[in-house]
Amino acid sequence: MLDRSLGTGAIELADVARVTAVHPRTLLRQLAAEGQSYASLLDGVRRARARLYLTTTDRPLAQVSGLVGFAEQAVLTRYARRWWGRNSSALRPETRAGR
Repeated sequence: MLDRSLGTGAIELADVARVTAVHPRTLLRQLAAEGQSYASLLDGVRRARARLYLTTTDRPLAQVSGLVGFAEQAVLTRYARRWWGRNSSALRPETRAGR
């Protein structure tokens, strides 16, 4: 559900719980039992989708930011540094040069 909903607006835990017909606290407990958290799942989906867009398309960075659920391009840049150790614009040339 996170993958399908990414970029369509805020993806809150309550929304996921409602769609899966589970109380939000129950969903959190189930995730914790599996060693996961909602934030880490969302982060992983965003990271995978951002990498896909950055390495396979020429979409503007502002558009990529929106498609992965960030309000501003600066947020994508900040997350890219955390995820890959470089900013989002630097990932494109390095990845394409390595193909």
